[in-house]
Amino acid sequence: MGIRQFVTETDEMALYVEVYDNRTSSPHDVAIRTSVTADEGTVVFESNEHRRTTDAGLKGGVFSCSVRIPTRGIPPGKYALRVEARASLNEAMTAARDVPITIVTPNH
Repeated sequence: MGIRQFVTETDEMALYVEVYDNRTSSPHDVAIRTSVTADEGTVVFESNEHRRTTDAGLKGGVFSCSVRIPTRGIPPGKYALRVEARASLNEAMTAARDVPITIVTPNH
């Protein structure tokens, strides 16, 4: 995946992910965390969602998650967009993906 560029003050990131859980026979929670973190480690955005394997609409162990991330107020620079899913059955088992992004000023 290449670096994605967004303009501060005018853009909004829209994110859609699917989390696959193969252990739906045992009811449990799945925590889905989305964050944007600056190179030096400052978290500038965070969203936490919790789903249950017994939720209506769950099909085949697939949880869908959409998040909107406004860039207003995020200083220009390089960041990591991270999505992490963790099942309550085994918290050591975590799936995560990171995508590098860059926030730029208008007319960059």
